Amino acid sequence: MSLRQSNPSAGEEQNVQQAAAKGASWLLAARFAAKSIDAVVLFILARVLEAADFGLVALAMGFILVAEAMLELPVGLAILRLKMIDPAHFDTAFTLSILRSIVFLIISYVLAYPISLLSSDSRIINLILILSIAPIVRGLASPYMIVFVKNLDFSREFAAEICGKIFGAFMSLYVAYTFRSYWAIAAGTVTTPLVGTILSYIMAPYRPRLTLEKWRAFSHFIGWGAITQLFVAISWQCDRFFLGHFVTKADLGQYALSSDLANFPNQSVIVPIMRPLNTVIYGRTDDLDGLRRAYLQAVSTICTLGIPAYVGLFITSDQVARLFLGPEWGRVGYILGVIALSFLPGLFTLPWPSVTVALERPKLITIATSIEFFVKLPVTWFTVKNYGVEGAIWARVCMNVFIALIAFVFLKRLINLSYRQQLEAAIRPIIASAVMTIMILPLLFYMLTLDTGIKFALCLASVIALGGASYTLVLMMLWYFSGSPPGAEHLVERLYKKLRFKVFRTVEA
Repeated sequence: MSLRQSNPSAGEEQNVQQAAAKGASWLLAARFAAKSIDAVVLFILARVLEAADFGLVALAMGFILVAEAMLELPVGLAILRLKMIDPAHFDTAFTLSILRSIVFLIISYVLAYPISLLSSDSRIINLILILSIAPIVRGLASPYMIVFVKNLDFSREFAAEICGKIFGAFMSLYVAYTFRSYWAIAAGTVTTPLVGTILSYIMAPYRPRLTLEKWRAFSHFIGWGAITQLFVAISWQCDRFFLGHFVTKADLGQYALSSDLANFPNQSVIVPIMRPLNTVIYGRTDDLDGLRRAYLQAVSTICTLGIPAYVGLFITSDQVARLFLGPEWGRVGYILGVIALSFLPGLFTLPWPSVTVALERPKLITIATSIEFFVKLPVTWFTVKNYGVEGAIWARVCMNVFIALIAFVFLKRLINLSYRQQLEAAIRPIIASAVMTIMILPLLFYMLTLDTGIKFALCLASVIALGGASYTLVLMMLWYFSGSPPGAEHLVERLYKKLRFKVFRTVEA
């Protein structure tokens, strides 16, 4: 198998954008369905398990995520950047994944006991050993799956992810109701990637061949990528590590559950659309103007979907916690709202690492993440030590603002984007989200007078429907009066036209 890639001409650019939109639709559907399954399972587990169970698993998963990031091999990213791909590239990618899995397993076995001593809980040993299976099998998926990603075809990824989530949900719920144990969370965590990896070989058959023949094609990205991912993972998990030392496991469990729920819009909406958007940015390596346009369109798309999601979660967090979790989860509503707020600054600069990849300057990402690492760790340690969970959530907000400002500066120097241009890319969703908030506030105040029940649930559903409708209407009006520039609104317009055509055809029939 040999693939070639060239920069798209002006006539092909629209086709690339349409393919990216179609790919984004597949990924959005897959990830939204998958995370919806996760959310349902999480709400059920919250009713069956205790907060301390979530805290214990959060500590073990913190180590797994850091170790996984330390050994991260972005072989897929390296392949996407190649102009020509030979079978030896896939073989080398698989071999590197095998080596990474061996090292990961050794590290997990060596460090499990010391980590249990630091956390004063011997149960973490077995948790770490079992949870380490998940990243190992995930890294051994068929490397030929990247061919479909390169062609912006994500339908197979859709099938693999949904099937994995369904099997994982079944295992989690079975263990939860049978044993009432934290092992329910671990069971789902391991089952999901195991099923996905098996399906990857069915959809993209590959016969493994061990070789490092094309090592040079991966070495540049692996070198800087490993350092970057290590800094990112430690920065991402440091709040949980510090909370595990300074607060009870029940408090950590409330924080971990709130963080997982707040991450729902990111994992179900933002992460899926980043894949095709990044692929478009990677294709602008020799066209600086095209790179700027692709980046601004990516920011506009991300903010169009992300800002209303996080604003909506911020202002409805108490109602969501009351309805789905119950009173025993205490301050989860407040914690969830503030963590949702912390995601907003990052939306304005989320695709900027792709710009450094397109310009073959990944070192800049390492510099930025190093700055974040050496600032965030002492800030988070101080705030958690003195203010506990409260300090952790507000440190998260401040650090995300700081990180976004760093990205603004780098983008101005990299591709000559002014600060005003970067902010204007999100002006329509900002205004539409403000109108949405004004529209739903009366209903939220009314819900304060209600007890949790069917009426409360119907009011919350009405809030979501009214917020979504008002946001979409204002957004489309702003887009139309702005001259219908490229952005996510084009997808909404196409969906509306398709729906209108189907309705009219049904009525005429």
